[in-house]
Amino acid sequence: MARRPRRDGAGPGRAAVPLPAGRLDALRGHDRGPLHLAGRGPHVRPRVAGGRPGQPTRVAGPGAGRRHRPGGHGVDGRGSQLHRAWDRPARRRRAFDRALGVLRRGPRDVRGYGRRRRLSLAGRRQELDARGAGGTAGQRPRVAGAVPLCGHARRRATLRRPGPHVGDAGRRPRGTLGEPPPLSARARVGRRDLRRHRRGRVAQPRRRPALAARGPEWAGRAQPRHVPAPGAGGARKEEEMTPFSKAHGLGNDFILVERTWCPADAGPWARRLCDRHEGIGGDGVLVYFVEGGRVHMRLINADGSDAEISGNGVRCLAAWAVRQKLVPPRHVVQTTPGPRPVSVEDLGGSRYRVSTDLGPAILGSRDIPVLLDPPRDRVIDHALKVAGETVLVTPTSLGNPHCAVFMDAPPDDARLVRLGAALEPHPFFPRKTNVEFVSVPSRGEIRVRFWERGVGYTRASGTGSASAAVAAIVKGLADRKLRVVCDGGTLDVEWPEGGHVHQVGEVEVLFGGEWLAEGSRT
Repeated sequence: MARRPRRDGAGPGRAAVPLPAGRLDALRGHDRGPLHLAGRGPHVRPRVAGGRPGQPTRVAGPGAGRRHRPGGHGVDGRGSQLHRAWDRPARRRRAFDRALGVLRRGPRDVRGYGRRRRLSLAGRRQELDARGAGGTAGQRPRVAGAVPLCGHARRRATLRRPGPHVGDAGRRPRGTLGEPPPLSARARVGRRDLRRHRRGRVAQPRRRPALAARGPEWAGRAQPRHVPAPGAGGARKEEEMTPFSKAHGLGNDFILVERTWCPADAGPWARRLCDRHEGIGGDGVLVYFVEGGRVHMRLINADGSDAEISGNGVRCLAAWAVRQKLVPPRHVVQTTPGPRPVSVEDLGGSRYRVSTDLGPAILGSRDIPVLLDPPRDRVIDHALKVAGETVLVTPTSLGNPHCAVFMDAPPDDARLVRLGAALEPHPFFPRKTNVEFVSVPSRGEIRVRFWERGVGYTRASGTGSASAAVAAIVKGLADRKLRVVCDGGTLDVEWPEGGHVHQVGEVEVLFGGEWLAEGSRT
């Protein structure tokens, strides 16, 4: 009795069917069983579509079919039969369509033994790449290399929505501690050798050192989740860009940088940032951090040396912190000499008026300090010979050393530079000094020009203005509340009897940006 032909067309003598046009679905063998393709990369090669112009490639050439189950038949040498199958009438071709499935174009599952089991992709990178990255143009590839994406249990090991952990070689699977166990001599990167950490998943990222120890052949193999992160290798690292802000008080300008970005060797870094031709440009760098409602400040001069305090720097940093809503308008700026309470008033735009308590005026020779024997409670008009002339200095301090030189009129630029550069490092001042050239047009106003320690000429100075006012009051030349006129603008200073020195002045927050270059020049 003649056997009735099977509906699926997979009986003896039946040819396997090519893939339907436009799709690549899960490849199936005869008897509606799955067709295992592990290790068949070289056989799954492009074929010219037969009978239909412009159709995509089909499947397997010679050698693609082997018997994987009892009663199953391969497709060895049946390339021509695959082509001829499309020449048959449609009613006879339907059975063949059911016999051989498709490999989908995208992140769909590829099935192996049993209808719901995964098919290993080991050794199939070439044909996967040849088939395209996905169903839509420009879609990111799903698989990076020859990876056994197999879940042996009845669950899928999909790569959809890989998430931020994809490509993270150091990520540990949940619930694991310590280093992974070493690979045995018989271990292979296959479907059954590397144990999974939970059912249906193979977790191998942490085994890369062990794989690398096995030699180049092992180290070069891609591991699960070995997918490049978006933009990897092209974008500049965030650590290389230092965020900063710029502010000034009456032309005395500062670069504000959060403490995290300050290197251990801050001197060369600060010098480069303050360079007005090859850097951002400034009289100093204010390194800050906010803690406990206070703004903590470190001042680095333009020459890279550390300084105790700057009155204009305190006001610039206070205004910027209020602008950023890091602190309330009334807060404290913590400096090296101690806390300095401030009150910030918004004038609109980027301008602010800041009132500062600069603390008590220091007048004793030991505390300023100056080298004077015997020590004195106040040092007024002490004679020093510098730069070929004798000048009278009145030293004071507001946490940093100052000396005031009183003149009938403000000095010109040449004399300011000559005397300032000679007085700053004079041995009379063991910690060097800031220099103020003071003229007194009236008891309510003084005119001051500045040479600052570690910077040079500046258009204004907060502590320098206050120290010049204190020196004028000590000498009896001015009232305890007065105005100080600088090259860059005006500051109001008040020194009550037995009280702290208070100062009010404007500042302006200019801009912010990111520093890209290296911190220092070699």
